[in-house]
Amino acid sequence: MSTRRFRQSSANSPLTFGRAGGILAYNGGRLTSRPRRGSITGLSVPISRRNSNSGGKKPELPLTLPKGKLEEYAMGYLNRFDATRHKLASVLTSYIQRHVAADGRDAAMAEAAAMLDRYEANGILSDQRFSTNHARSLHQRGSSRQKTVQKLRMRGVAPEVIQASLDALESEQPGGDLAAALIYVKKRRLGPHRRSDEERQAARHKDLASLARQGFSLDVARRALATTDDDVF
Repeated sequence: MSTRRFRQSSANSPLTFGRAGGILAYNGGRLTSRPRRGSITGLSVPISRRNSNSGGKKPELPLTLPKGKLEEYAMGYLNRFDATRHKLASVLTSYIQRHVAADGRDAAMAEAAAMLDRYEANGILSDQRFSTNHARSLHQRGSSRQKTVQKLRMRGVAPEVIQASLDALESEQPGGDLAAALIYVKKRRLGPHRRSDEERQAARHKDLASLARQGFSLDVARRALATTDDDVF
């Protein structure tokens, strides 16, 4: 058996640990093994189960959260992410369901709703700001108007808020879908950005299909593949 020295109680009686976790000691000229305190071999129940919950029940959830806890969680989220009211409401609902007993959730949800109203009133939470910023970011990454609308709707933004954001975007960044398509074509190295005219012609249908999947019309796709941004603007 492979062993290592642990401590030495006398010059002639070294104590060593064996692989099984017991202590090996000299006893009358021969090695004997006695289980180490707390080892698996010295217990009738494995260590991993000694502190387990014998009833197998989860701790009961409280009826209420500590004062200020919900707002602390909400502000922590907003410090990391810009969000719509719909998104923050979803985040808070999930938090309440995890931390509040069923009988206390209605009161917690009412507290969350009042908090969201207060955030909207003082500008901490603004669907219009979120929508405008997100629409601008998507456009700068080559997103079509159709794709942008879809993504904003998925975030819970109201149609009239989306429309106002798109109008603001058009006034500050003219060119609309063609400008976005040119960004997408350049980023993906399609059309005029391919290595040769032969490759460009061979991949034309593939490039048109790629633009169509992004929500660009056939007319916009053809124009984007036929020109560069320098030719258009």
